[in-house]
Amino acid sequence: MGCMELHVPFLLARTPPTFCRILNKPKIPVPFPDPADDYTVLIGDWYKANHTSLKAILDRGKKLHFPDAILINGNGLNRASFTVEQGKTYRFRISNVGLQNSLNFRIQGQKMKLVEVDGTHTLQTTFSSLDVHVSQSYSVFVTTDQPAQDYHIVVTRHFTTQVLNTTAILHYRNFAKTVYGPPTGGPTTKIDWSIN
Repeated sequence: MGCMELHVPFLLARTPPTFCRILNKPKIPVPFPDPADDYTVLIGDWYKANHTSLKAILDRGKKLHFPDAILINGNGLNRASFTVEQGKTYRFRISNVGLQNSLNFRIQGQKMKLVEVDGTHTLQTTFSSLDVHVSQSYSVFVTTDQPAQDYHIVVTRHFTTQVLNTTAILHYRNFAKTVYGPPTGGPTTKIDWSIN
């Protein structure tokens, strides 16, 4: 059960479980109820350099330079949006489709219940943020039990001193109150952020 993706610019084979769900026809019983809706969230680092330049760097055995941006579903700052209704539970399938950076994912004021890691059901544990490493995929349940307004979805480059982040919007349907304040601070080099 699974699929392979050939990352053509670098001729690297990767396994993206998020894409595999589209190919699986039979419904496999899962240890949780169906959510109100299911969202795919693709996060990753992005470089302005073309693929041949990046490949040449890797072919020389060097590490890629600092990314130019982090994207959520191919969009930059506040361009991606996920609409929810208050009091319902939604599934977010989060995959790091980037090239080299570990990314921290969090939703302002919301808790995430981890239900799946790389296509395997797991002990259901609640988190306020998740570290998603390259080619990793998580499924989390988010119950929209906070006051109805917009909230930041924040993705931050992790384990580095130089901060780089991006945001998307978790939008509560039928409420016009926009996102309030700056996004929550990121973990950067804090290892204990990942352990708790």
